[in-house]
Amino acid sequence: MSTIDLMLTIPGLASDLAKCSIWGHEYGSDHRAIRTSFWIDTDMQASQEGLFKNAPWDRIREAVERQKEAGSPW
Repeated sequence: MSTIDLMLTIPGLASDLAKCSIWGHEYGSDHRAIRTSFWIDTDMQASQEGLFKNAPWDRIREAVERQKEAGSPW
């Protein structure tokens, strides 16, 4: 018996599908990983940098430093 793996996406992204195949390396499981690649517009990614423009970077840096000093991986 086998099960079909399904991938869900929006129609716009589905039209940008570049490759969908079984991952080349097996990890000893009864499942195989699926590799999916899409053609993307890099200009669109660059415009999303503005999403982080207003982030509280000073507080983020302080939180990261506190975590590092505490020896926490997160």
